[in-house]
Amino acid sequence: MKKWLRQVNRGAILLVIVLLAVFVYLIVDAKNTNKDRKTLTKISEQYIRDSYILYQCPEDLDFWRDEASLVQDLPTLLSTQAEPLNHYFCDNEAVRSEQVSLACQFYISFYRAERLPITCTRVPTSITIEEVYHDSASIYVTVENTFEYVDMAGRQSTFSYTSSDTLSFLKQDGEWKLLIDNSDLNELSYY
Repeated sequence: MKKWLRQVNRGAILLVIVLLAVFVYLIVDAKNTNKDRKTLTKISEQYIRDSYILYQCPEDLDFWRDEASLVQDLPTLLSTQAEPLNHYFCDNEAVRSEQVSLACQFYISFYRAERLPITCTRVPTSITIEEVYHDSASIYVTVENTFEYVDMAGRQSTFSYTSSDTLSFLKQDGEWKLLIDNSDLNELSYY
């Protein structure tokens, strides 16, 4: 046996061991990534469905006042209304506040178009996981949004819009948490 070991190229044995270790690492990593992808898809779908509350007017808001009052009162009321979404976000108040600020732009657009959003339904039609890397992920979601709104004359109507949402996630304490939902709904313009 000793004679055989002396004759075998030790570099070749080392190469085989390294290749085997890399192969095992890649298999384990692929399994973990697939598990993360399934989890992220599930979280993304549920978040999109639940995020309707960001896009329907808080009950306590006098929407038809002047724009300055709307801009002043809306963030506080919307933050309170959006509390059920807090478990989706990173444990960081600044992250949650940023999401509310983005949604406020949506309301300003509706205000300028003289439309009050009463109800909203958001249904994800496609979810594409762009990247999962070192405890962070980027996900693109196409969302069919349906709004029921009232104009200043009191007429009710519906409006549908297909939006693109980019969700950025971070793994925090072993759980995937949302950093931001950058939706083009927040950039919607009627004027």
